Amino acid sequence: MKPLNRDESRVEWLRTAGTLVTVPPVTALSATWAMAAHTLGSTDGAERAAKAWCDAVLGVVGARVHARVHDDLDPEGTYVFVSNHQSHVDVPVIVRTWPGPIRFVAKRSLGKIPIFGHALHMLGHVIIDRRNSEDSRRRLAHQVERVRTEVSVLFFAEGTRSRDGSLQAFKKGCLMLAELSGVPVVPIAVSGTRDILASGKATVRSGPVGIVFGAPMPHMADTSRSRDERITELRSEVQALKQEADALCYSPDRRVDSSADQAGNRSD
Repeated sequence: MKPLNRDESRVEWLRTAGTLVTVPPVTALSATWAMAAHTLGSTDGAERAAKAWCDAVLGVVGARVHARVHDDLDPEGTYVFVSNHQSHVDVPVIVRTWPGPIRFVAKRSLGKIPIFGHALHMLGHVIIDRRNSEDSRRRLAHQVERVRTEVSVLFFAEGTRSRDGSLQAFKKGCLMLAELSGVPVVPIAVSGTRDILASGKATVRSGPVGIVFGAPMPHMADTSRSRDERITELRSEVQALKQEADALCYSPDRRVDSSADQAGNRSD
């Protein structure tokens, strides 16, 4: 991340202040909208609230999203998505890019945030306690029927945000859900979000984001192969996609160019 001159530093300060002032009430409003829609039985309304929240957050932080989605993915299908994790901005980028509903696996502390955390529980996101592996497995098992028929589930398999941008070791919970449900695993790579809002940093800087949805990998549910072997293959695939996401994010001759409200471009 290159140093900023005085004018750029002023813009960064203003964007950071705007984010701090805007995102919490927008999040609370969107969460309330989603819960109200859910209570009234409007699945579409809840999903519109989620997409609107993503648009608002990406607009406030100044994320310019460039997306590529593999042609073999069915926009109306359900998948076990597995992504790298660099920033809090990853979630709105992924949820906004994919046209269908997504529920993500989140740490317990997110479920304790007023209004937002209640919405996560009500809408069926998977809140896990990293210190209780048995409870985590039980919660994932409860998602089997939903992921088969209703929603995709998103895992950040590293378990936490990368502080230096490098890909960390993958946890194997995503493989368990794939095995139980028979739903294909889909690797995702995101690039550029760490430059916007890095782990451990309080400042927000606008910039481009690259995201690539790879080809479905149904063989990730093949229990004849060890989980160690499969998770190593999956991590390698995300690593390869990360290079494509880097090119979308930083290359001046991007082949696919989309804003946050034009997500889901198909690959060549």
